[in-house]
Amino acid sequence: MKKAKLYNKINPIIYYPVKLISKIYSKIFMGLHVTGREFNRKDGRRKVVIINHESSLDFMIAYSVIPGKTHLVASNSYVRALPIHDLMLQCGLIGKNQFSTMVGDMKKMKAVLDDGKVLGIFPSGLMPEAGIATPTPPATAKTLKWFDADIYVLKISGTYLAMPKWSNIKRKGRSFAKLYKLASREEFSALSKEDASALIEKHLFFDAYRNNLENKVEYKNGDIVEGLESVLYKCPNCNSEHTIKSNKNVLTCASCGYSVKSDKMGVLHQNSEHELYFSMVSDWHRFIENSVYETAKSNPDYKIVDEAEIHKINDKKHRYEKVGSATVTLDNANFVIDGIIGGEKFYKQVFARNFPMLPCVPNKRFEIQDGNDIFRVYPKDPKKVMEYINYVKALFRINVENFNK
Repeated sequence: MKKAKLYNKINPIIYYPVKLISKIYSKIFMGLHVTGREFNRKDGRRKVVIINHESSLDFMIAYSVIPGKTHLVASNSYVRALPIHDLMLQCGLIGKNQFSTMVGDMKKMKAVLDDGKVLGIFPSGLMPEAGIATPTPPATAKTLKWFDADIYVLKISGTYLAMPKWSNIKRKGRSFAKLYKLASREEFSALSKEDASALIEKHLFFDAYRNNLENKVEYKNGDIVEGLESVLYKCPNCNSEHTIKSNKNVLTCASCGYSVKSDKMGVLHQNSEHELYFSMVSDWHRFIENSVYETAKSNPDYKIVDEAEIHKINDKKHRYEKVGSATVTLDNANFVIDGIIGGEKFYKQVFARNFPMLPCVPNKRFEIQDGNDIFRVYPKDPKKVMEYINYVKALFRINVENFNK
């Protein structure tokens, strides 16, 4: 098989209109401001652009900012369920499995570079639920070294606060992008795996709330914290869970009365007689993550259990459809799915400690991936979504600590 057939070639008749629409949308509706475009397509060198990931709007910015034609890489979960699946394949979109290195995925991406095309990847692969960059998988540095290409960075900010995944509201604000060269293939190849990983992590890391202190962008169109209680579900004052309520830019604990008010930049301010614990949403979220981590470390018998609807992708219709229901358990090592799927009894264990996080929509659903199988889980109690997610992150953290001992 020729390498050119390993991936979908870009159809310019489709690609350039998509690129133009992305530019117009990014400029008019996202207020995109590009501060740099250090990129030479004509020097004959292999190029990989690594991109941080704040929200799904980042794909439009990537199409807008990276000159010429670029093959973007997205998760199979996203690509297979796209309503415009066939159209985006003609734009050269490449799907890959998250959290695992599949030989076929690597061959596709390598073939793009071997043919002199530009490859754009989102190494973290997941949008944050609280504005903090999700960890870059450890294998990223090794993969980039294998690509043997110059490494560029597209650093995006402002899109998380415009469309956080815990909210149904798209907020009007501004977004920013900078495209710059991180290292030549020779420079990157000379780095140790540890130094290469640290370099990637440094340049892809973001804290959307702290970044906005510098950007000073006010986000308008509705309540800026409506839905955030699904993520910030633990009160920092009384430690009660799922008692935080949102109303008119205010988060209040129904148990103790602790209350904070958000300004239009997303900064939290004291709104009750209690002291202000966190002015940054990201810090409050870290407090919850650390709390779950301590529970996981001290209590090996801890588990989360709930009944759930299970959905899977219909690859012919490019959408998720309900296929059954099951009890979904997360213990200190595995997800266990036990129920009726496709009209038959179903039981599966999926090792959970290698997942740095999982795709999710807070207060709605999350996904468990097992090779090509993707189980979209809708818990009966949607508040448990973030409990599952934070426990997964705690298990991954413990796993990394044990590996490094």
